[in-house]
Amino acid sequence: MAVGVKRSGTGVATLLDKVLGRNAPGWRGASVVLVAATLAAWLTVEVVAHWLAMERAQERHAKLQQTADALAYQAMGAGMLGAVSLLGLSEPLLKDMARGTVPPDHPAALARLTVARERFLVNGAYVIARDGTVVAHETAGPRSTGVNLAYRPYFQQAMQGGHQRVRGHWRQYARTRALLRRAPV
Repeated sequence: MAVGVKRSGTGVATLLDKVLGRNAPGWRGASVVLVAATLAAWLTVEVVAHWLAMERAQERHAKLQQTADALAYQAMGAGMLGAVSLLGLSEPLLKDMARGTVPPDHPAALARLTVARERFLVNGAYVIARDGTVVAHETAGPRSTGVNLAYRPYFQQAMQGGHQRVRGHWRQYARTRALLRRAPV
């Protein structure tokens, strides 16, 4: 013989039956408020998450732009280009060397080029005469003084008064790339 016990009026199912069946006054209003509060909380979280994502995107963009500017500054060698321009425009000894009135690789001229080479950590600093001959070459390695570079595109462009003061160059003999900066003497 089985004895069955029937419970009535307890549990979540009964509560939902009353709310949905309108058997419980006030429960419907409470459920609407609960759903509205949940929806409002969810929307608030979404809005805040979107706002934070936008803020992070702006910060990333600003850092990226700052990095791009720094890289462009370094790649173009703005500091070095200024120094090269000053050396070319304001050093009478370098001008005289380019004109041929001072002997090639004059020690005082090389000392001035050494400062620029060491300050900007470059492989070499040159003074090239109008005919394309290297008249001063300051480097840690072998010097190229006396070599004629008149056939090189960067020299021809410089002699034609080209506006490009920084130029990339592939050095075939060394199989390396170089970034050349030039200034008038």
